[in-house]
Amino acid sequence: MTTVDARTAGLPGQGAQDRPALFVDAGVGHFRFQAQDERGQALFDVTLPSNSNLVQLAAYYRLRERFGSGPDAAIFITGKLATLVKEALGGGKTILPAAAAWMAGRRLIRQAADVRCGSQETRRAAPSVSWPPGGRTPQSGVFGGGHLP
Repeated sequence: MTTVDARTAGLPGQGAQDRPALFVDAGVGHFRFQAQDERGQALFDVTLPSNSNLVQLAAYYRLRERFGSGPDAAIFITGKLATLVKEALGGGKTILPAAAAWMAGRRLIRQAADVRCGSQETRRAAPSVSWPPGGRTPQSGVFGGGHLP
């Protein structure tokens, strides 16, 4: 495993992609900061108590140099204290916690589907069936009529 210095990872000339992004979970007890390059690879992952001095943290990790400032900053913040963190970091975009959970859930489902897509297991787990048998009922005139066998 490669050790990365969180104070310099993602800065120009440090081997990072064009523009990494910072994801912040601003919880009541802890703040989690995770930076990712544009391929989604973690550059650093830091968890700190929520009573940490965010202005000092931003300066120490050079967050404005790395992610920008203002509304166009590549900083995405969720959690109960998202507004506080956004103000302290000087920008970013806030995401409602429910929306963040929804996006994470969709991603997990998509990843699971991608792993199983086309496999024998998928075909057994989700066979193609029609209901009622034959796919038609006496009322299904819209679909060409028909009757149950």
